Amino acid sequence: MARVACMASALALAACSSDPPTEPTESPTAPDAAPTQPAAPAEPAVNPADLEPAEVMGLAAGAGRTMVITHCTACHSTALVTQNRMSRARWDATITWMQETQNLWPIPADQRAAVLDYLAAVQGPLALNPGVNGPPVYPPNPIW
Repeated sequence: MARVACMASALALAACSSDPPTEPTESPTAPDAAPTQPAAPAEPAVNPADLEPAEVMGLAAGAGRTMVITHCTACHSTALVTQNRMSRARWDATITWMQETQNLWPIPADQRAAVLDYLAAVQGPLALNPGVNGPPVYPPNPIW
């Protein structure tokens, strides 16, 4: 199940960076300059309060949801976020992976902290309580 989610995540994220290649531009002052990443949006692109519930697509209300919508939905839907449950450290590593391999722009430290706080609180790992969010626990068979 985790492998399928991983593959789905990779496919969805690959779609984000599948823009047609462009010719590199050369700068006369810096011929060996490293390629630049896209810039982060200056302001939140969307105010979640203005969205219909269907557009928020399952993202629970909370501090940081605006930042998640701004930085995450530029490349993929919120379904990719809501299908995953990870610790704060895993969400942080996932964001770093997206920046290193999927062309995600640098996120300012305060906004990244807000995104991670939100994801850890709303999409953190579930505790496995038998019968609650795990397989059902049946009482012992009285015949045996």
